Amino acid sequence: MNQFPRREFLIAAANALGLTIPSSTSTLLRGFVVLVALSPIGTAWAQSYPIKPVKLIVPNVSGSPTDLRSRQIAVKFPEVFGQPLLVENRPGANGFIAAQTVARAAGDGYTLLNATQNEMTLNPWLLRNLPYVPEADFIPVVLIARGPTILAVNSQLPAQNLNEFLALARARPGQLTYGCVPKALGFLVMEQIKSRTGIDVVQVPYKALGAELPDLISGRVSSAFSYWSVLMPYVKAGKLRLLAVTGAKRLAAVPDLPTFDEAGLPGLEASAWQGIFAPIGTPKAVVERLNAGIAAILNAPEVRQPILDGGGEVGGGSPEEFAAFTRAERQRWGKVIQDAKIAPE
Repeated sequence: MNQFPRREFLIAAANALGLTIPSSTSTLLRGFVVLVALSPIGTAWAQSYPIKPVKLIVPNVSGSPTDLRSRQIAVKFPEVFGQPLLVENRPGANGFIAAQTVARAAGDGYTLLNATQNEMTLNPWLLRNLPYVPEADFIPVVLIARGPTILAVNSQLPAQNLNEFLALARARPGQLTYGCVPKALGFLVMEQIKSRTGIDVVQVPYKALGAELPDLISGRVSSAFSYWSVLMPYVKAGKLRLLAVTGAKRLAAVPDLPTFDEAGLPGLEASAWQGIFAPIGTPKAVVERLNAGIAAILNAPEVRQPILDGGGEVGGGSPEEFAAFTRAERQRWGKVIQDAKIAPE
């Protein structure tokens, strides 16, 4: 009689128990997770979660959109879960320091990642020897928010709109700069602009999203892509000027700001997003508990309204919907990167 292969048995057992474990996971690790879940300890663990503080790793600096949203969620987290949410910033290396930290953590729901499109959809295409595989090392839990990015310049730059910025860049090749995390969303959008217009704008690299803002405000860099929630106070103070937004439609919060389509560069639609991910092996019951609880927090007025005021869309939805979204985004950006012939580094 043919024996049922051990790997297939463990996959079936994991599915029956409601465990979310990617197919690439080793047979040994599958076996360990299934055995834990079969035990009374494993069952009680999923039912009583959380019994201690939960850590949320953020791949960007303090004051960045991911940091702000994480801390807004952390304020409400004890009301829903009965335990604190401890936000820890781990910026640098295109986000893979933070991602690697969570990928190596136990799949018990006590170490989570607030990741963006950079860590989950762009890095696999742009960076060689990435120390994690998004679809194999992480479980999507819930989308927090998504929204377009905005091209901003220092207010002293003699460019009142996108066409004037492009004209200035052509007149001063190699003299204008843009600040961004290398190989991140702002980099990709600006590289598309450079390719389509022939301008020579020099990249100034920063280790994490938001780290470029002080230099943009002071004028040490000419331009950068960021978000209305981050840019708003500096625009109102007259320190920065907005040129165009990457969304398909204008932001309700900034109705006078044109889209790139309206400004003369069609097709530059790029949404930034952030969402919660758990390490592989996290029981499905824990993932669903986190999903439902964080979705409820996102609907609290003190969390929801700042997202809307910042020009974003509030997330939510099921873990399966978030997983499908990340897969689609990874495929879409992969095509953009390959068509632009941007080689990984």
